[in-house]
Amino acid sequence: MSKWARRAAIAGGAGAAAYVVDDRFCYSCGMRSARVVVTGVYLLYQYKIRWTPENSSEVHRRVAHQIALTLKANEGMYIKFGQMLTSMSHVLPPEYPDELAVLFCRANTYEGSEMMAVVERSLGRKIDDMFLFFDEVPVASASMAQVHKAVLKSGEEVAVKIQKPNVSYQHGIDFAMVWLVLSVLEFSFSIPMLWSHNYVSERYSTELDFTLEARNSDLAKKLLHEYDDKKIYVPTVHHDLCSRRVLVTEWISDATRIDDLVGLRKIIDQNDTKEVMQTAVGLFAHSIFETGHVHCDPHPGNLLVRKSRANRERAGKGKRERSGEFELVLLDHGLYVDLSDELRMDYAAFWCAMVLADRAKLEEISRKWGIADAEFFASMTQMRPYKLDRGLKQMMSTTPHKLTSQQLAEIHLKMKGKLTHILTDTAAFPKELLFVGRALNYLRAQNWCHGSVVNRVQILGFSAAKGLDSWHQLRFHATFYVLRALEHVKSHYSSLWSFLLRILPDRASAALGHFGSVLDSAPEVTVDI
Repeated sequence: MSKWARRAAIAGGAGAAAYVVDDRFCYSCGMRSARVVVTGVYLLYQYKIRWTPENSSEVHRRVAHQIALTLKANEGMYIKFGQMLTSMSHVLPPEYPDELAVLFCRANTYEGSEMMAVVERSLGRKIDDMFLFFDEVPVASASMAQVHKAVLKSGEEVAVKIQKPNVSYQHGIDFAMVWLVLSVLEFSFSIPMLWSHNYVSERYSTELDFTLEARNSDLAKKLLHEYDDKKIYVPTVHHDLCSRRVLVTEWISDATRIDDLVGLRKIIDQNDTKEVMQTAVGLFAHSIFETGHVHCDPHPGNLLVRKSRANRERAGKGKRERSGEFELVLLDHGLYVDLSDELRMDYAAFWCAMVLADRAKLEEISRKWGIADAEFFASMTQMRPYKLDRGLKQMMSTTPHKLTSQQLAEIHLKMKGKLTHILTDTAAFPKELLFVGRALNYLRAQNWCHGSVVNRVQILGFSAAKGLDSWHQLRFHATFYVLRALEHVKSHYSSLWSFLLRILPDRASAALGHFGSVLDSAPEVTVDI
């Protein structure tokens, strides 16, 4: 055998041995990392060599498809990273959300016997000692855990959430590889991404400890029960059957996802979907502006709707159910942020300033957070275009509720350019708002799915005022109803309206114009995730 043949044989044998060890003992960490490196090289090649203005959309589509394939194959924290990218749909090219949508599909599952072994090791007891029945087929599977249905010795049905065996082993390497992908994306798009990596990784790491999720769930149950115990429900946790890798909660039956329009109509009247969205936006507004304990993963699978407790009791007795009564069930309490009182009140003041077109306050808070462009950050916060110089004359024209593809492309290009300069001091920016914004973007997408049935900005604005003090509430309500009166004048008394336009100073015109945008129940205009 020649020297080169021997070297090739040795290299091939070493490679095969490395693959076997990686696959059987390291949960494919090496292969997963190799996929990321290959994808990073492909991304650089496409954007730095192949990209031209003429083939821009095609290159975006190819790269987004490759990223989606890699993240889907790698699973675990990579799915979380991909879902984070989808929440940046107002910045990334529109091809990205389309391709990354596959990351919201059901994840791969582990065999039931393997997951039962995880439960027994984590809780130190045999399955038969804890449950009368344990279904080995999972009812749900996500990026880091899968859920099995079981029955306790007491006869109660429960959901058993079990961390996948590979997650704790892989997550350290995964975060390093995500850093690599973010570095490449930052280099390719000239968009700052790495500055938040450490904080985001830290928050996602908390999801690996299910005892923290149990505590988050208990606190949310207490706070939301005080807010609305009839329409909002958080499942009860069985703490005696919980550990860092296992979480047992009560089973929720006969419920449907908030975005399942067909399923919702079987539970409530079609006209009541508006009230469902009002309840969902209202509970998150309450959490953000009043309690500061914010659930940051409200994707449709974590927001379920079922019949109200009273209607379930009526149905059990064969009585007629009442329309309009439902219960919104909030699941998966692993990812939370807790806003300090200072940050909670600053964020509420920022929302009030956006609604009131209070330039001085907007710029004051923006400077405090290291933000150079208050208007642009307001657009990102509301997730729709925001301009302080928008006046009443612009309100008289028809609002373009549906943006063309060219307009969307221009918005993406403009945002990309501004993002490179928006943060003058990344250390001053409250990174908790990254996850708050992510939660609000999920709600925006769900409102869009229902046909923009509620005015999301208006609900958040009222709740922000409520989170401050009585003076802000009075100011907000008074001006809002003044605007409503002016809207009536505009619709029915055109000559008086024209006179008001001539005599009002520009600043007042701009402020009233922004209040008009709060009154406006226009459909959501940003790209859906």
